[in-house]
Amino acid sequence: MKYDFTSIMDRRGKDAIAVDALGAPGFAPGAPKEGFDAIPMWVADMNFPTVPTIPEAIIARARHPAYGYFSPTEEYFASIIRWHETRNGVTGLTKECIGYENGVLGGVVSALNIFCSRGDNVLLHSPTYIGFTHSLENNGYNTANLLTTDGDTASNTFPGLDVQGAGTMKISHCGILNNAGNGVQCYPDSKTYLYGWNHIYANGINGVYTQGQLWIGKAADSANGDETTAVYNNAADGVHTDGGTVQGDHLNCYGNSYSGISAMKNESLDQTATLELTAPVTSHENGHSGLYLKGGTKATVSGGSFTENGAEHAEIYAGSGTDTTLKDGVEVKTSADKTLQNSGLRIAVMLDGVDVFRTDSTLQIPAGDSIHLKQDADVVTWNGGTREQLGVTCENPWLGRTIIQSDTAVLKIAGNPTTPRRRSSTRRTELTPTYTIPLLRTPISA
Repeated sequence: MKYDFTSIMDRRGKDAIAVDALGAPGFAPGAPKEGFDAIPMWVADMNFPTVPTIPEAIIARARHPAYGYFSPTEEYFASIIRWHETRNGVTGLTKECIGYENGVLGGVVSALNIFCSRGDNVLLHSPTYIGFTHSLENNGYNTANLLTTDGDTASNTFPGLDVQGAGTMKISHCGILNNAGNGVQCYPDSKTYLYGWNHIYANGINGVYTQGQLWIGKAADSANGDETTAVYNNAADGVHTDGGTVQGDHLNCYGNSYSGISAMKNESLDQTATLELTAPVTSHENGHSGLYLKGGTKATVSGGSFTENGAEHAEIYAGSGTDTTLKDGVEVKTSADKTLQNSGLRIAVMLDGVDVFRTDSTLQIPAGDSIHLKQDADVVTWNGGTREQLGVTCENPWLGRTIIQSDTAVLKIAGNPTTPRRRSSTRRTELTPTYTIPLLRTPISA
């Protein structure tokens, strides 16, 4: 069948707001200036005739003079099922999966009523269809606009997405880019959920900055969080928490100018930063460290990979006042040309006066890489037990175990099973086993 896209229809007096209501208060746009013609260019109300079979079906039904309540017919459901099977390859769709709505906007609101709660923030791209905005606000939702960009110039300033205190934001399947400030900014007491496919990149400061609570991947949505959020090519850090909490998985940070993932205490709020990361998490080819932790941070990393980051920085840096645990096969690998401050060392993990550092025998550090104790560490433990005392897997062909290099520190390895026990006649006491091993300025093993 051929369709007519060239005939000009006279729609005056036929209930067309796009023609009859120009310049009137309400939904229609303003009238043209004197001497100009109105050329309606609406998307949802085009000046093309409707496909003939539709008015034919409406006319046939309207000939019957009773118009009572109705339920969708079997033909209605069959037509939808057939459409999705033919056009989209969907099989097994049943009518129980199909809900009736009077239009697109009703469907949007119905879906949100299941997915969100009234008062939640809903992300909209801007500019957007005014019907979306009005429908959301009229049904008790708040709208958060993600402004578009014009070429390489950001139309919005600071930041891309702004989650205010006590606010909640759920972000899924979004691209957040080219903002002059942070891509996503979360204030204290806010709750932000990042899951599904997201790309956060090319922002003027951090990709994600949080002082509140941030969940990523399956930690944000256990049923729908198995797609990866990628945070890359931002001007500072990929993900940065300033006294906030970050818990997540399915995260890939790369190509950021500073660190892939960083955390520090918020001094003004006296608020400690907390990181709980579980594989799959990768942080690679960033300008600084893959994971950068400063004072007042507690971090637990289970699995994950931190590889080939900045040539003059450690893959994982843990500074003074940090409490860090690496377990379940964390992979730490430097690039072949890695040097730290021109020392010639390829340093995978830098411990710079940490409070506590723990790892187990599954830590993966390849040949030639090292753990570097720059300043005194209060507690440094490897609790895997294998490889005599250190119990850290590595492939260094010279020592057969991880290289430990220290500027000033004394390494304490607790928990060796050969530590003697002392008995008394009145009670049994087990001394806490501790070995103190001075570390020289040349690489040694325990």
